[in-house]
Amino acid sequence: MNFGNSHTYQTGTFPPLNPVKPKVRFDGEEFLFESLLLEQTMNSCHHFEIVREYLSQDELWKETPEKLMSLIGARTLIRFEHLTSKDSYEFSGWVTDVRIDAWEDDETGSGFLPHRSNRVRIIGRGDAMSLDGVPSMHSFIDRQLADIVSEVTREAYFKVECNPRYKGILPYAVQYGESGFEFLNRLSR
Repeated sequence: MNFGNSHTYQTGTFPPLNPVKPKVRFDGEEFLFESLLLEQTMNSCHHFEIVREYLSQDELWKETPEKLMSLIGARTLIRFEHLTSKDSYEFSGWVTDVRIDAWEDDETGSGFLPHRSNRVRIIGRGDAMSLDGVPSMHSFIDRQLADIVSEVTREAYFKVECNPRYKGILPYAVQYGESGFEFLNRLSR
């Protein structure tokens, strides 16, 4: 059986790999990193964590804490380029937190090398976080779903295209103590 897959492969073989080269930019400036996590669970906003490792605390502290902390609020662009197919995908968001892990344990204990961590973790969320603000209360009377979505997302940092299956008029809808993101999630169910 072939469920949704247009390719067939011989038993024991796999499709050819299409390696991906990720690039990260903060406020337009490229950032070199060791690891990248970009994740989204159902009905939630994407979140990311980017880690840069340093060889020593001296190297880490050459980047001043003020410079690292100034990344909070930075516009983030993560681009994934497939090296074989040349397709690319982009994610955009904002840095919400910077964490500095810097410690060294001089005790080797049991003949092992000393433990150390000299890294910066840059954490953030996708553009949809602009809808996840302060809980609000709004009511909508005799409105189409697309009109409600347009009004709730009017001040978002991104363009929303809404073409719902249901085209009728909603007699009454209320955003009751919910952020715009929570309200739209509830409407989508």
